[in-house]
Amino acid sequence: MEYHGVKLDRDRTQQYSDILTERLAELQDSIWTGMGERVNLSSSSPELSNFLYKKEKLDVPKYTASGDPSTDAETLRVLADKYNRPYLLDLLAYRKLDKCLHTYINNWLDLSKADGHIHCSFNQIGTATYRLSSSNPNLQNVPFQLKEANLNLKSLFLPDSDDYEIYDADISNAEMRVLTAYSEDEALIDAFNSGKDLHCLTAAGISEYTYDDIKAHKEDKTSDQYRKRQLAKKINFGTIYSMGPDKLKDQLWTELRIQETTEQCQKYLDDFFKAYPGVATYIRETKKFVENNRFTWTFTGHRRRFNIIEFDNSQTARMFRQAINARIQTTSSDLVMYNLIDLHNWLLQRGGRVLITVHDSIVFQLPKGIGPIMPDLKRLITQGTAERAPWLPVEWKFDVGKGPNYGEVHEEAL
Repeated sequence: MEYHGVKLDRDRTQQYSDILTERLAELQDSIWTGMGERVNLSSSSPELSNFLYKKEKLDVPKYTASGDPSTDAETLRVLADKYNRPYLLDLLAYRKLDKCLHTYINNWLDLSKADGHIHCSFNQIGTATYRLSSSNPNLQNVPFQLKEANLNLKSLFLPDSDDYEIYDADISNAEMRVLTAYSEDEALIDAFNSGKDLHCLTAAGISEYTYDDIKAHKEDKTSDQYRKRQLAKKINFGTIYSMGPDKLKDQLWTELRIQETTEQCQKYLDDFFKAYPGVATYIRETKKFVENNRFTWTFTGHRRRFNIIEFDNSQTARMFRQAINARIQTTSSDLVMYNLIDLHNWLLQRGGRVLITVHDSIVFQLPKGIGPIMPDLKRLITQGTAERAPWLPVEWKFDVGKGPNYGEVHEEAL
């Protein structure tokens, strides 16, 4: 993946650069008009801080490490929620587009000059959980769908030539599937093995709606059922990180604009553990094991040490959260790496190759007209994982689509 890289549509990327440059100029004019004066808009600008907190006299939500009033994106979001200042929303959009233009788009153009390909680094031991990380540039942390400018950044990544098509194999709910092995929760296992939508199931458990009712409305963004399912997704994934009620409350508001009290969020979490008691047992037993042995272990043979005795209460709590997540994420990462290696070997025999991997997603190319590939993919990914991980009580399922570029892959009969 590092040596061959992934091809960049340089012409389209230049068009995106021009579009973003024009949009940023429009936003800057709109912001300055709303402010009534021209102010340096960067997050480190004393001018912006003075304008917001001295001239406008807005409350300071947060301070920097040096003690100055913060003007970062998180702070601006808090201010935009509290005050009716349209320029604050424009400023948030400006910051996001400016980062996209300079950190991603223009940087990609510069890095791909030599051969038209992006050659990032994939770090095998760059994270504590052994999940592959990406750098120079990081292709795993890109806002691929840029709503503020209606641009699809994934579409900028192409196969090596027109003779190939791109495929994206995405492991479905990988970490939650691994959680079934460690928690041995019967309800969670049954949900996966019976093909139920896990988020709909959790939403039914924390609301007055039935599973079928939520599933029927899960695409209707105007419905309360859709809202409950989005909430349930946060709870499902948050439990892997031992998320508390305050953190859940913050995430619901900042990411979904769902406003709940801390007490209500605690009730949601309590209801979750009632629905999946095995998960509560897993968390409790992992904490106890770490406290007694100072390490965690995984089914795939990894250990992670935690010298908890050396830390205070807040750091110990953080260590417990890391331990609970480490077992799940490390195991999930190992299984995906097995899939990546098996798929790589299979692709070499058919004239294809892996392009990039983004956490639980593997992006690869194959020559056009290759024929049905799903039987082989199921053998490699689903059956291969079952053979390597007989302790996994649920099927290792995946979704796959294909298309002319990374941003336009669609599921179809493969």
